Amino acid sequence: MEAQAAVQIEKHVRTLPDGKSQQAIVANGLEFDRNGVLHVSDTARGAIWKVVIGPDGKGGKPSLLAQSPLLEGADGLAFDIRGDLWVVANERNALITVTPNGAVRELTKNGSQGPLEFPAGIIFVGNTAYIANFDTPRRDNMDDNGKTARDGIGASIARIMP
Repeated sequence: MEAQAAVQIEKHVRTLPDGKSQQAIVANGLEFDRNGVLHVSDTARGAIWKVVIGPDGKGGKPSLLAQSPLLEGADGLAFDIRGDLWVVANERNALITVTPNGAVRELTKNGSQGPLEFPAGIIFVGNTAYIANFDTPRRDNMDDNGKTARDGIGASIARIMP
């Protein structure tokens, strides 16, 4: 079986707050809504894209659902039973929601001592969200001095009950 490109989101490179490092991670997390529309987290832009997938499996032109500083480091995605998109923002140790009309809201955020520690993936089981954290001693891309994440708690799973 051969992999084929289904959707292309234009490349984007951002300069991190240290003024030296650059990051070009665009398409990161993927999740389909209940109507079959693909949502893609764009880590470099702090954005969420929507893509309608056709019967041939190819995506249409991506449309921007939301872009916000709150979405910096957007990674894993999951929809709750109300249809809101939950986004883990690993660069910020934050959990964000995006409504179907693109309104962005921060639900929670913490420093480098958890329970969100470079959150990477999220899944719902009923009304409970489980978040996989991938924390290792590393520089914090959103910090000018790049040292704030070196004291984290390590890899973990957080549970959030909305």
